[in-house]
Amino acid sequence: MGFRMVTRFRAYLLGTEGSSVSYFANRRFTVIEGRLNVCNRKTLLSEMEICGVTHANDLDVTNWDADHCAGSELEALLGLVRPSRIHCPGYVPHTVNGDTCLAIIEAYRHEMRFSNRGASVRQITPAFIANLDHARDLAFQETYDSTLADI
Repeated sequence: MGFRMVTRFRAYLLGTEGSSVSYFANRRFTVIEGRLNVCNRKTLLSEMEICGVTHANDLDVTNWDADHCAGSELEALLGLVRPSRIHCPGYVPHTVNGDTCLAIIEAYRHEMRFSNRGASVRQITPAFIANLDHARDLAFQETYDSTLADI
């Protein structure tokens, strides 16, 4: 019998514009976008339970716009999923919401320094993407859309 890996992908309803997604593979749980509200909270918790995880390995924020990362929701999301790694845009935010999100992420990283798990924050810049090996060489551990290199 060959290697079998359980994967799950879930897009959550928010009841408003924006996106909230999770991906589970190889016992790693990733939350995509910094959104948490009354519409997706219960289903996100249910998905984590189904996957048998108590925290997210990663939080990936694709951009600083409020429909992808809401400053009013991010702190609650971080407290709920407690990611070990956060990937965020490598460009300077151009809105108050983006500045707020970046400050919340930095405060979370600082707070986690004193926990037994810690947390790292990686800004995804064009230079970072250019230095990545091909996805097949990384066994899909870190794969980014090459169109981000134009940001």
